[in-house]
Amino acid sequence: MTGVADMNRKVLKNSWSSGRHQRLIFTMSGLMLFMFAGCATTSFWQKWDQTEQKRYFGLTFIEGDSIPARYRSIPDQESRDAWYKLYWAVKDPEGWLLPQHQARLDKAWNEYGGKMFFRDDRSRILVRYGPPESQAGNQPFRHALGSERLAGGEYIKERTWMIWEYPSQGRYYDFLLNHSRFELIAATFSDKMHPVAYFSADSGGRRTGTSPRAERPLDCGHGRFRSADGSKVRWEIYWRIPAAEYKQHGQDKRYSGIFQLYGNDKLISSDTVDYAIKYTGEELLLPRAYGQRNLDLIPGRYKMKIELIPQPGDTVYTGEMEAELVGYRSGVREASDVEMAVLQDSSYVSSDFRKGKFRRIMPAVSEKINRGQPFYVYYEIYSLSINSSGEHQAAVGHGIFLSDTTGVLKECIVDTRDLFYQDKGDQLDACHKVHPMGLEPGEYILVIDVKDLISGRISKITHPFQITGAPGDRIMADKKNTTLPVYAPPKSPLRY
Repeated sequence: MTGVADMNRKVLKNSWSSGRHQRLIFTMSGLMLFMFAGCATTSFWQKWDQTEQKRYFGLTFIEGDSIPARYRSIPDQESRDAWYKLYWAVKDPEGWLLPQHQARLDKAWNEYGGKMFFRDDRSRILVRYGPPESQAGNQPFRHALGSERLAGGEYIKERTWMIWEYPSQGRYYDFLLNHSRFELIAATFSDKMHPVAYFSADSGGRRTGTSPRAERPLDCGHGRFRSADGSKVRWEIYWRIPAAEYKQHGQDKRYSGIFQLYGNDKLISSDTVDYAIKYTGEELLLPRAYGQRNLDLIPGRYKMKIELIPQPGDTVYTGEMEAELVGYRSGVREASDVEMAVLQDSSYVSSDFRKGKFRRIMPAVSEKINRGQPFYVYYEIYSLSINSSGEHQAAVGHGIFLSDTTGVLKECIVDTRDLFYQDKGDQLDACHKVHPMGLEPGEYILVIDVKDLISGRISKITHPFQITGAPGDRIMADKKNTTLPVYAPPKSPLRY
């Protein structure tokens, strides 16, 4: 999903994942500050005692560059103490933030490297947002590269990873061990932390005509699922276009969507849907507007041509796709396509993006993702056995395989935790996150195994995707001062 690359750009600008997603990720200046703090600044911070070191790096975790710079510019400890007290008096007049801040600093210092704790990215996340509400990690061990090599063959060591989750805040962080410290490689966000723009049907905006205009290819894709009417196939059409970053510049911009459906090379239908672009926040995490339309069709081969017409004279987006829709029935076709998504959360915006119990799934449209960036997958499994309570039970496992130039698939060692689902009916609606962790750019195949725990049936689904980005790129995450209280420095602290 090229959108994730854009997400990481925005997150660098703001924040997978450039200076306001995530939010999706630490600014480059923040990284440079850390590098500076570990090298060039050795001459001053290592002369301080433990209390002052924690105090200084605590400021680098919660503030922009100017506040720590102001602190270290103060020549003597007594004056620094006075400035620091005044700083917190203005920032925290009720006196409850500072004890919390100090407790988090103590924990980071004690658990993440002592005087070098600032090199471990978990320290910054811990001090800014507190301990994770939930976390996952692995127990690294060595894997044989293929069963034929088990006897003294070639082995690779699994890399150590951790995932910190703050669902109440809409924040999720992926860490990968690099030598003796954990690096933040990606961040994802949900609900209010992930504002989106989307196409909303709106009959008030029909375009009656356009002047000559340029055409641009439309980023579009599709997925095939079983329809509520079991004899039909639900063909989901996805698209995305560039959108203004700010709501004030893009809200309610109108488009007319012309959809022409062909079957057996003959036009079956042509209709127009009027849309208005809606925003769920003041500033987008990704500068994209997403659209989706769902059709219930009898099995057959179809082609869809789409034309999105904006204001007269603006760029018109055109695209087309075709697919063979095959009916779903037990023993013949029991799994849907896999839809890659940039977001799955509980914020309802439109029935177009709702799938069963999942209130919002925003399609990625592209199969390209940025290096290290997690993504979501949605799929359905049909005709599962049910128990006496009318419920299915299924276990889901997945693996990622590298597809090299020789055509040989090589299994990659990443996050492959098994998932368990239990719900009413014979249909599994599954949506979960996939963590590529430290995989290098290349062509990959996601393999999903779903085991029916009642009948023992195993369904296998595969989906190709591509990781982009230069090898060795480090993805950083999170904008400073996004959700903390307004940590402004004293207006007139101590002048030097």
